[in-house]
Formats: sequence, C-alpha cells, structure tokens
Amino acid sequence: MQFLHPEILWALSAVTIPIIVHLFNFRKFRRVKFSNVAFLNEIKQQTQSKSRIKHLLILIARMLAITAVVFAFAQPFFPKEDAAVSDDAQAVSIFIDNSFSMEAENADGQLLELAKNKALEIVEVYAPTDQFQLLTCDFEGRHQRLVNQEEVIEWIEEVQISPQARPLSEVMLRQRDALATSENARKSAYILSDLQRSTHDVEAIRPDSTVAVRMVPSAVENAANVYIDSVWFDTPVRQLNQSERLNIRLRNTAETGLENIPIKLTIDGQQKALGSFAVQPGLVTDTALYFSHSEPGFKQARVSIDDHPIVFDDDFYFSYRVARQLKVLELTGTEAGGYFEKVFADDPYYTYKRIAANQVDYSELADQNLLLLNQLGRISSGLENELLAFLDGGGSVALVPAENADLTSYSRLLTAIGAAPIAGRQASETKVASINLDHPLYRGIFEAMPSNVDLPKARIWYGRTPDSRSGEQRLLDLQNGQPFFSRIPRGEGHLYWIASPLSPAGGSFAQHAFFVTSALRMAEFSQPSSPLYYTIGAESAITLRNQQAPGDQVFRMQHAGNNLEFLPENRRVASSTELFPRQQELVAGNYNITLGTDKVGVASFNYSRSESALDTYSKGDFREALDAANLGAFSILDGDLETLRKQVAELDSGFQMWYSFIILALIFLAIEILLIKFWPR
Repeated sequence: MQFLHPEILWALSAVTIPIIVHLFNFRKFRRVKFSNVAFLNEIKQQTQSKSRIKHLLILIARMLAITAVVFAFAQPFFPKEDAAVSDDAQAVSIFIDNSFSMEAENADGQLLELAKNKALEIVEVYAPTDQFQLLTCDFEGRHQRLVNQEEVIEWIEEVQISPQARPLSEVMLRQRDALATSENARKSAYILSDLQRSTHDVEAIRPDSTVAVRMVPSAVENAANVYIDSVWFDTPVRQLNQSERLNIRLRNTAETGLENIPIKLTIDGQQKALGSFAVQPGLVTDTALYFSHSEPGFKQARVSIDDHPIVFDDDFYFSYRVARQLKVLELTGTEAGGYFEKVFADDPYYTYKRIAANQVDYSELADQNLLLLNQLGRISSGLENELLAFLDGGGSVALVPAENADLTSYSRLLTAIGAAPIAGRQASETKVASINLDHPLYRGIFEAMPSNVDLPKARIWYGRTPDSRSGEQRLLDLQNGQPFFSRIPRGEGHLYWIASPLSPAGGSFAQHAFFVTSALRMAEFSQPSSPLYYTIGAESAITLRNQQAPGDQVFRMQHAGNNLEFLPENRRVASSTELFPRQQELVAGNYNITLGTDKVGVASFNYSRSESALDTYSKGDFREALDAANLGAFSILDGDLETLRKQVAELDSGFQMWYSFIILALIFLAIEILLIKFWPR
C-alpha cells in the first residue's frame, strides 16, 4: 500500500490526544456511606479491573478512529500495473457530445444533462492545479485552450444542445492538439457521448500512446424516433394551377410500428395539405401530399410531424419558385421551319419569340430560359461566346444542325463545352432504336411503352463519338449506336444535341410525337432551379442566376421565422452570383435573400439527419470495435456518478482505499459510543 499524500501522515501524532485525556481523566472510586442499605432497591457492583478494561477499549477505539481519518486524507492506494501514479499536475481534455441525439432520455434523465454531471464529477476528481480543456460539437474558439478547474466547471454548466455533429476521429485530433500545448507529462482525454454509430468512426482513429483515452458512455434506453428524411417533387418545375405531388420520405427507428401519424404541409404560413401515415418498425415509408399553386413567385414550405422526445427532425423546410412564364427564344437559319413555333406560340405559359440568328440582340439572351438554335448554317465566334456564358449561368440551349451545316463552327462549340465534335455528315436512312426512359426528361411520361412503337427516322444525321468523361446523357440512340438526342452539361446549364435536321429531308423527328414531348420537357427543365433545401454543416453554394450586386449594395439572408439576419459571402460567376452562408450562423428554417429592398431568392436549411438514427454501440460492441482498430488501450467507464468518480481515481492512481478508511473511522466511532452507552458502570 502506498499513499498519494504521505505528508499528511504527520497528523498521526493526534492519537496522543485521547491518550492524554484518558491518563488524566480516569474515574476515581470513592466510598459512599449509607445509614440503611434497605433504602437501596438495586446495587450494581463494578470492580476496578473491569472499569480499566472498559476505558482501555474506548481509548483504543478513539485512537483507531483518528488513525483511520488520517489515512483517508493521505489517500492510500494499491498501485495498478498500468496506473500512472504521480502527484504532478495533469492536463485533461473533456469532450461532451451535445449533438441532437443527446436529447434522448434514459432512466436518469436527458443524456446531455447526464453527460454534464459526469463531466463535473471527472473534473472534481482532479486537483485545482491541473489544466483542463472542454470540447463540444460546436468547436468553439475559446475551447481550444487549457484553463483551470474553476473555469472549466463554468463552461460545462453552459453546454447546450447543438445542431453540429462531429466524427469521433475529428474530436480526438482536436483534443490531442490542445493537450500537446501542455508541458505536463500526464495527459488524459475523456469522451462523453451516446456511442452513436453514425459519428463514432473508430476505424479512422490513429493510436496515440501519449494520451490516455477514457470513453464515458450515456446509454439511451429507447431508440425510438420517427423523422422526416427528405422531400422531392415528381416533376422538375412548379406551374400555376397544376396539381403537384410532394413525396415525403419518413424513417422509423423504433421496434414497433405506428399508425395514423398526422403530417402537415404549410406554404408561406398557410396550411396547404394534411394527411396521415403509418410506419413499420425500422423501415422507410414514402408518402405523398397533393396541392396546387394559384399565385406565382417564391414559395417557402415546411412539412411537419409530431414525435417526442427527439423533435429537431420533426420539421423539414424547403423552398422553390413558381414561374409565371418561361421565356423561349428561337434563333433560325435559312432552312428552319416552324416546328418549334407550333409547340410554344399558342401556349400562354411560354413567352415565345422567333428571330433570324443574324438579327439577334445578344443582350436579350441572358434573360431567356431556353434558346433554340434551329438549323443555323454556321455558328459565329461571337454567338459561341454568348452561348457559353448563357450555359454557365444556368441556361438551356437546343442545338439542331442544318442540312449542310458548317462542321467546323459546330465542332468548335461542342468542343468548347467539353463534348465530342462532329465526326461527319451522313445521308443514309436509319432509325431511333432505344429510349432512355429512366432519364428525368422522359421519366413518367409514358405509362407503358409498346414493343412495336413507331420511332423517328433520320435521313441526314451527324455522327459523333461521345466521351464518357464529358457527362453526356444519351436520351435517344440510333440503330448504329450513335446518339440522336442527348443532353450535355456545361456550367449550371445544359446543351441538348439533336443529330438530325428537323426538315422532311433530315428525317421524321419533327412530325413525331416524341418531338413535342421532347421540346416541352426541354423547356420545363430550363426553368431556373436550385436545390429544394440545403443541409446545415455541409458547405454549399446558393446560385442566383443573372443576379449581381451593383455598386455598394450587398446580398442579405434573413430567417423567415425570426430576426436572424446576416451577410453571406458571395462570388461572381459569369452573369450570376454564388452565396456562401456561414454555417455557424445558420439554424433550420426558410430564408429570404434580398438585394436592397428586392427579394431575389429563397433558400431553406435543415439539420443533418445523421443524428436522427439513434443506433448506438453497446459497451461490448464498442469494446470489440476498439480492439479491431488496435485501440485496446482505450478505457470504457460505465456506471453511476459515484462509480465513475472511483473509476477515474483508480485509473490515475490505482485501487483507492481512502473510502474504506472512512468507513473504518465510522465503525470505530460507533464502537466507542456503544461502549460508553451499554457497558455497565
């Protein structure tokens, strides 16, 4: 047995106090004379030898009680083989997982509050002269340094639930960086979390023998959680007075199913749809809500369910724009017919304009949604530059070659956008052989495709050999394997390539039902679109097409539900602007994007759903994962607060005995009281 504070043993001299008291305070027997012993009802006799035995036993009990108290303060222990026994100052890093999953509860209360109490117990085990670091999922700047015991206690009490979630490997790197700044030889790192599988990437942790790592789990007893995973529309654009189907994916982590859970859709503060759904245990459920729009403009929406105690994922925010009209501009060559005009001119949803290519005002292009280059004999370098800028800004271009197109100018444009050039002009009749019905452009258009369907023919066509690296998406292919109709990405936009002229000499595509369908879908997909939502914590850019801040004006982002407002970072890209909101300033919800007094966009942000799946490691499974990753030196501390305090002390010093001596002191004091009270006089 050794002592952590052997200097306190000098207090053993206090055992002389009861000895001195007993030596000078022995009872003296004196003779008492009675005139008549008949008056005595009872006579208790006690010999002088028995009295001395009693007082000697009391003396021994008092001396042993004082000795036990002194030993307890000296903190005796039996050193463990791997215990770092020293009275030197230590450096201690404590990570408290304050992510959303810590909102869950067990029999002892909320997991976060339980973790905070455990952190306080850990801190109190150490000496006031030790150094401490507190780390949370927020990675606050002030938490990157070592502080004293009093300050770290204040910080622990301030910890609140955060939308951030950090992988364990990243947390431990931060802890090791902070501990490396300390000159203390003894370094310990504590991880207080729920051992959630999605964030505890044990395989990515690098072993470090200089830091003793102790895992302190707070187990969740009920992993039941129903949450909204994602939402999406069946169609790429929203139109006025058209029925919209909003698909909603929900997940249930519980072991039991649920019935008739209400779900609500709110758009611009007004309830638009209401439904209910049932979820099976541990499975994904897809449901849908239907509604329509009577007004154009920016829309801010929210889907809501009610599920406790994990509530951060019960609301899902998204936003989009309903266009009043789409602008279509057709640039024609001398051979062009009026095929596109028949599709768009009489539909009030489209603002359609048709002009000769040599009469175009380039300033008009940026304001269009879809440009139709219909059978131009040659593409000038000036038009090429404007088309590239238009594509980079998110526009869509349909390129239909003329019967005798200038292959050099066409190939130059295709090469500039990263596509394969034209290999040559062919005048042999062939036929469309395959349709990519899985592509969004055609998906859901046909209920069933007959096996003997009559497909378009091509009599004049231009061959190309697309490179898979260009990202070209083939929609219709000819019998010889050449692409007939394909979509090629460029910047934020797309170029649609049609390999055959629309004239009767070129083929039958313009007279086929596929032509009308393809033209309308190209126009629909040309509507400015942005993601329905973004995820907080994932860096992403919000693109504002054809929007730039003039002069000293700046873009602002304002939360639609509270007073949160900030200036996002921005970057100009061609004629558009990309906004980069600061992730630490974001909370879930819908945001307005303004430039001056004008509303120029909307964006929605949701918390990551990685915290929604409450699948956690058991203590045994986590131990196995640590061993498999060669992290066997990690310790797992489990139990109530008092047990935790004992485990921490034993890990640092060995098997502690001070509490045993406290118990012995109480026993000896009890013996003394019993001797005084019940030993006969």
